[in-house]
Amino acid sequence: MKATKTRELDAVFEAAVKFITGQLNEDLFNHTMFSQTFASEFQAYGTWEGENFRNFDDLKEFFHKVTNQGKVKCVRLPLDSIPVFRSYSPDGKAAVYVDEINLLPDFSEMGMLRLSIVFYKMEQGWQVTHIHASKSLIDPEKSQSKNREHGDKRIAEMEKVIGRQNSALKKSTQNLDAIKTQLLRQEKLASLGQLTAGIAHEIKNPLNFINNFSEIGAEFIEEIEEIVGKMDTSGKTEEILELLEDVKVNLKKIHHHGTRADGIVKSMLLHSRGGSGNMEDINLNELIKEYVNLSFHGMRANKNPINVDIKLELEESLGLVKINPENFSRVILNLCKNAFDAMRDKLLAENTKAYLPQLIVRTKTAGNTTIVEIEDNGPGVTQEIKEKMMLPFFTTKKGSEGTGLGLSISHDIIKSHGGTLELESKEGEYTKFIISLDKTL
Repeated sequence: MKATKTRELDAVFEAAVKFITGQLNEDLFNHTMFSQTFASEFQAYGTWEGENFRNFDDLKEFFHKVTNQGKVKCVRLPLDSIPVFRSYSPDGKAAVYVDEINLLPDFSEMGMLRLSIVFYKMEQGWQVTHIHASKSLIDPEKSQSKNREHGDKRIAEMEKVIGRQNSALKKSTQNLDAIKTQLLRQEKLASLGQLTAGIAHEIKNPLNFINNFSEIGAEFIEEIEEIVGKMDTSGKTEEILELLEDVKVNLKKIHHHGTRADGIVKSMLLHSRGGSGNMEDINLNELIKEYVNLSFHGMRANKNPINVDIKLELEESLGLVKINPENFSRVILNLCKNAFDAMRDKLLAENTKAYLPQLIVRTKTAGNTTIVEIEDNGPGVTQEIKEKMMLPFFTTKKGSEGTGLGLSISHDIIKSHGGTLELESKEGEYTKFIISLDKTL
């Protein structure tokens, strides 16, 4: 992006900010200046109801609502912004600016405003096509106490709602134990639903920007290296190339961790999604063979592979079982992966050739129940950990190796099949997961 184009963009950005924050004198606040800054079709919105406008009249009406006056209030503040993102498309026809705008003191209750603006290069020059304004993630100290107060009120409101739900449940059934279990489940889902909704709005979109622009930034660095490489060799050019290499490494790290964070968000959204899917009569033995094998080869293809003795003890007369094959296969993959990870940890800890990792997968019937057992001879788990294994976000894995959602999702999938997922373990010897499915369902 050449310096001239950057200056043109900065001028349009400053004009857009003045429109949004009402900093223009009333005699300059007109249709002509508006059309020079904004594209004929654009959208702008904020985080609160009513902050949405697509044209000049919408913008004036918005400021009328804010100030409760018959004309737009002109704040006349100096433009005070902190750049957060500056990124441009490779073809030079699009750009994104994200800034923190200081609105104090006129809107002291808002503090900093985060403003994201998308520009496109039109025939008549750069114009704004999209704006998103929201309360900044960088809150001033004065707003922190207000945020806590708002959070306390929100918690109080939630407690009232949960209390009303509890009363309604007690009236609808005489089984008190079942009521407590159901209420606990509803509370967990309600909390998780609020968390994932907030993440989807506040994290996922910025993550997309981080991942996309880190890739573009790495491409720009490679272009700069080519240009510098053609310059006269000197100590300065070598220093520049070394610095560029450091920047490229940092961009790769940003993209790696941004991708990981995006995966965590997707897992959380998947965990909060309900529905049991389509149930089909499936040859369960064949499905287990396929996905145990797939899990093993997946482990062997990743870092730190281990040798595992896999034994399939599958009851030949098992017959067809009604399951959702897509969801149930995810359970098999997850339980096998956990077993491989546990046995790898034991192998590394003991550092002896005497230990041979072994995975046993069984199917059998007991009356009207189909049973699937997945057992490993890994390190086992303590009673304390055993009680927490099915809870969302609980994980025994170190660092960034686990999200704590795999077993919780598997538990929900089996529950949606009308079955149960239980855990048996002896510390230092084995861990066994037992899936029980009722044939009569």
